[in-house]
Amino acid sequence: MRHVTSIIVAVLAGGLRGVGLDRLRWNPVIASSIAAMTGWLIGSLVAAAAWLMWPPRAVDVLAVSVGLFEVAIAAGLTMVLGLLIHFGMDAFAGDTPRLLAYRPALISVVGALVGVLGFAFGEALKPVL
Repeated sequence: MRHVTSIIVAVLAGGLRGVGLDRLRWNPVIASSIAAMTGWLIGSLVAAAAWLMWPPRAVDVLAVSVGLFEVAIAAGLTMVLGLLIHFGMDAFAGDTPRLLAYRPALISVVGALVGVLGFAFGEALKPVL
């Protein structure tokens, strides 16, 4: 239940953050990069907060630790994924430029999902390490 709640909260918060970034008139590549990173940060923080509020059974949780190496790898992979989505949507938008208006929201939602799933399950970094 903790994971489902974390995913729902992170997706909603990430999507709202992406919609807010769309309102700013920044360079689209910068907006997409910021959307990916803030979505990932939101997802990670939501998952950490849920883990602290509802820890697994028989586990006394007092703190959450973050390793710099893991954060650097996850941030880099999330940035690359966000830019791949950015340029992929550019290439496939074609005659529907209205689709590009939702690009920061979509990228932020994907970043939030990466953050939640990476923190909650730790599966995002196992193949890399």
